[in-house]
Amino acid sequence: MPLVRTHKFARTLVLLVALGAASALTACGDAPVVPEGAQVVSVQLTSQDKVLHTVGPDDSKIYGSNHLTGDGTVDGEGAVQVEMLATVNYTDGSGDFGGVITFTFADGSSLGVLMEDGAAVAATDTTEATFHSGLRVIGGTGSLVNAHGSGTFVGTRKEALGGAVEATFTLSYTG
Repeated sequence: MPLVRTHKFARTLVLLVALGAASALTACGDAPVVPEGAQVVSVQLTSQDKVLHTVGPDDSKIYGSNHLTGDGTVDGEGAVQVEMLATVNYTDGSGDFGGVITFTFADGSSLGVLMEDGAAVAATDTTEATFHSGLRVIGGTGSLVNAHGSGTFVGTRKEALGGAVEATFTLSYTG
């Protein structure tokens, strides 16, 4: 995947919020490839609010929403705020998820992203989990107003649903 570091009309950003580790990568596929010159955003997402419902035999199914936020850095210097609004549909802690993510950068520009085809794989006790999904850029504001592109999300959680998530967002876009 080609990378254009910074250009007036084209920009590629690879967001890596990487703290997850081998368990996430083993359960959800290969490690994301970091193109030369990629920007790295590190953040821990914490749950601000969740609405979850359990149903089914032995309450084995859970569905609902989770609002997570975190402050991160771009290449250890620039600031980025990350907000995730996620929906879940799990059986025994594993299953589908989706939602939207907003990245707000130090210059005030923001980038909206849709999570697609998300899958979570949880430990048998449903606490620890790994996540992966595709990403599609919805659009942006400020210097990112014409942004379009796609990417991936990989993450891990060491606690029950609603616990902190360590995540890797790899996102390439132009505009």
